[in-house]
Amino acid sequence: INLVRFEDSVINFGDVPLGKSAKRKFSIINSGRLPVDFQIKFSRLPYGKENCLKIHPSGIISLTPNKSLEISVTFKPDKRMSSFDRTIGAWIGLSFNPLRNIQGRCIAADFSMNRTILQFDSIIIGFDDQQKIVLNNSGDIYSKFKWNTQKLPSVFTLQPKDGFSSPGDSTIFIINFAPEKIGKFSGSAEIDIENYKKIEIQVSGTCKPLQQAIGILNFDTPVRKEVQKELRINNDSNLTEKIETIVTGDYFSTEKHMNIPPNSSISIIIKYLPLKMTSGENFHKGELIVRFRMKKSVEIYELRGQSGVPEMKQRLLREIPAKKKHIEYFEVENWSSSIKSFWPKIELLRTSNEPKFTLTGGGRIDIPAKAKRRHETHFQCFNESIVEFKISFTDSEGEYQYYEVEYKITEGEVQEIISLMSAVRERVKYCLKIENPLKNQIIHLNSIKCNHPNVFFEGIPQEIPQNSFGKIEIEYFPMLAEESNEKIVIFASEVEKFFYELKLKSLPAKPEEIIEVCTSLGTLKKFNIPVKNLSPDPAEFNIKTDLPFFYGEKSVYIDSGKEVLVDIIYEPFSLEKIQKTVRVSSTTAGEFIYPVVGKTTLPKPQGPFILNSEKPLVIEFKNVFENAKIFEYLVDPTISFSTKSVSNLIESKQTANVVVMFKEEESEEGIINQPITGKLVIYCTDPELCHIHWTYYLKGISS
Repeated sequence: INLVRFEDSVINFGDVPLGKSAKRKFSIINSGRLPVDFQIKFSRLPYGKENCLKIHPSGIISLTPNKSLEISVTFKPDKRMSSFDRTIGAWIGLSFNPLRNIQGRCIAADFSMNRTILQFDSIIIGFDDQQKIVLNNSGDIYSKFKWNTQKLPSVFTLQPKDGFSSPGDSTIFIINFAPEKIGKFSGSAEIDIENYKKIEIQVSGTCKPLQQAIGILNFDTPVRKEVQKELRINNDSNLTEKIETIVTGDYFSTEKHMNIPPNSSISIIIKYLPLKMTSGENFHKGELIVRFRMKKSVEIYELRGQSGVPEMKQRLLREIPAKKKHIEYFEVENWSSSIKSFWPKIELLRTSNEPKFTLTGGGRIDIPAKAKRRHETHFQCFNESIVEFKISFTDSEGEYQYYEVEYKITEGEVQEIISLMSAVRERVKYCLKIENPLKNQIIHLNSIKCNHPNVFFEGIPQEIPQNSFGKIEIEYFPMLAEESNEKIVIFASEVEKFFYELKLKSLPAKPEEIIEVCTSLGTLKKFNIPVKNLSPDPAEFNIKTDLPFFYGEKSVYIDSGKEVLVDIIYEPFSLEKIQKTVRVSSTTAGEFIYPVVGKTTLPKPQGPFILNSEKPLVIEFKNVFENAKIFEYLVDPTISFSTKSVSNLIESKQTANVVVMFKEEESEEGIINQPITGKLVIYCTDPELCHIHWTYYLKGISS
């Protein structure tokens, strides 16, 4: 007898809840060649499980060869069972043929309460006491639970009221007894557990009255400022005493639980933080109740608090420049547990130097409970002085908080930074608007101060009406290229001074118009340039030129506002076009730049020069080139004219005298010879310059 399917070798019922059943089936086959009679049974039945496991069919079975049969096993536990593992097989005669293993277990809920009767000791009214009970889950399933406390008086509270319990867990419940009146109290509650029976508990307790106070503790402090008092409590026993304190009254508090070591003492700190002021004999009242858990006794102390005017929240010291608008923020606190409205009030305490100022603030402030809000005031003072004031915030019940503020008004700051940029000797203007800060008074601008020599003002003095603006024109007429910062101070008799800053930048002067000059090589050309002193003072101008331009003097003096024509000489040293610059500069009146273009032509013929045989002609010839050169002299006709030398080496920019002589022809007596014309040609022997020559026409006459 074998299993039809090998995978059926194990039957596992798993976890079967109590009261439920489970069935498993498998098939067997007669693999032999002969019919067989047998019975399906366990090898041995698990103890205590005789009635829980049923096999069908249960009697003698006859099975012919190659025939199969379905066997079913039913597991229906009647009590909680642990896991089991048994073998099921075929009994053939006295032999057992195992077929498969049967496994499973029965799970069930099993809960218990550690105690079901709770008795509270007699406690004093106003106190409470606690006890614990434990629900143990010793079963196999997860279960929800929920308490039914309809029969439990309200002086008893139980937590938690519902929840979830896991197998093997213990759930702790806290029952609190807090009677509010004297008497005896009792009741019951039951816990409803999922898949389990209800468990009921009985609870009872007694409440007794308080005794009289044994002492008085007096407190005195400004409103909203905490003050503390110390009370010594002794423990004369040999056990640690656990004490619990209760404080009545709106503004008193202390630590709730403390331990006192054996034969020792501790201090109880009682705090008084009043939120309202008291008056006369109207104290804030309360009680301190000290409960001794070990001695099961109580001590009571009367508490009396007197609350005076509030302390100043803060004293603010500020230095504020004159005319600067200043915003001050004050933190206003609502200490109560409901929304409150506060009304601000400003009181002037002290001033100096007759300040002219404005001080304004907002209106009512609404603040939520236990919150803070900012209140802002706007202040502006127009002269150097001291202003001291008090600002308070009062609610509808007369409770208030306040600040004191002292403002020291210093010299004003720069009202505006003005940037002006121009080229040298070009004017730039700016219109400065000045507001009259006084709403109900005219101000007078008397004078203005600025140390820069090239900054000028129009519009001083002037009056500015209230709620209006004045205008001052600022002109910047720079003489020099520069960058500088200058301070402007405008004096006003009513509000002292206004300060402004100038950021000045002047770019180098633009070049003047181009001057063109032309002459022939070897000839000087004089031209002039106009120079005008635009500065307010006489100035010395230095003149700087580059060859071939030059000026005889190094400098020239020009009075303020005057113009002078400066003569410049052009003496070229080549035929090339020359572009140079003439600079005329002064340390105070600036610099003039003149672009000059010089053009040069070939030397022009000169003459005629007249000479006779008795008086030779002397021609002064200058080497205009930049280096020493050899010059040759040619005359024509040679029969009539001659030179003392035929050539000379002449240093650069130096001159040599060329002597030309005339030889008169013999004439008949009484006949006057006609003049003879000729020429002198001077040229340089350098090959690259040989095309340049100077021609002098000659005219020889009879002596």
